[in-house]
Amino acid sequence: KQTTGDTQDDSVDEDRVLRDARITEMHLDRVCLGVGTNELGLDGCPEHPGNTEAVNGVYKLVRILKDHGMEESQVRVAITECAQHSESAWAERLPGAIRFLFGP
Repeated sequence: KQTTGDTQDDSVDEDRVLRDARITEMHLDRVCLGVGTNELGLDGCPEHPGNTEAVNGVYKLVRILKDHGMEESQVRVAITECAQHSESAWAERLPGAIRFLFGP
């Protein structure tokens, strides 16, 4: 989190995340990525153009993981229609993520 004065900016610098992922040596068995089509909580889900940014960022990260040698079977992407960036949305995706990451 970046702090400026008394306010906090909880936003993620997508460009930095993707840039760091490109140059990081990865030793991962499996990766699970979850995102909602309304991460920003904008009206007009999913039609609002701003709602595609987070989903597109996840697909860019998947491409980077594959470029680093990960196979399709090692990467799980969970996209939840109209889900926002919230604990309840994360909780909904968590059981599937745990099964994928720690299952057989």
